[in-house]
Amino acid sequence: AQQQSEQMRVQADTQAAQAKMQAEMQMTQAKTQAEMQIEQMKMQHSAQLEQQKIQFEVQLKNHEIQAAKEKSELEAATKIMVARIGANPGLDLPLMEAQQAASEKVSSELGQNVKAAIDHMAQMHENMANMHGETMNRIGGVMQTLAAPKRIVRGPDGKAIGVEVAA
Repeated sequence: AQQQSEQMRVQADTQAAQAKMQAEMQMTQAKTQAEMQIEQMKMQHSAQLEQQKIQFEVQLKNHEIQAAKEKSELEAATKIMVARIGANPGLDLPLMEAQQAASEKVSSELGQNVKAAIDHMAQMHENMANMHGETMNRIGGVMQTLAAPKRIVRGPDGKAIGVEVAA
């Protein structure tokens, strides 16, 4: 009985050792998986950060290009204005430009009013043409009726009581 008890204890120790080893292996595997996931997340985060950095640099470069373009346009406009003032020192160029802009606005508004009037006249002309067409069609119908052969309609006593178009 003691030998059997010893065998059972050894078997239980062996099973416990196996279970412990299996648990340690599972823990090591879980730890390795967690480390791999952390590393993968770090890599993804790093890639996203790099992409955002590149996008920011591109936007910054675009803004710099736009600012340089606007600066050069302003410098060119200033040089042109200085040259125009130098060429005609007695003229008030901003006043002339304001008058020109006002003239263009008035021309534009008048042009719109004239266009509206012309459109209205065209609509009235079209209506008149349609009415003329209808009148001509009716006159044509009356002319056909007048030119059509007719026959005399007689009453019961044989006297003529009317005329009808012969069909």
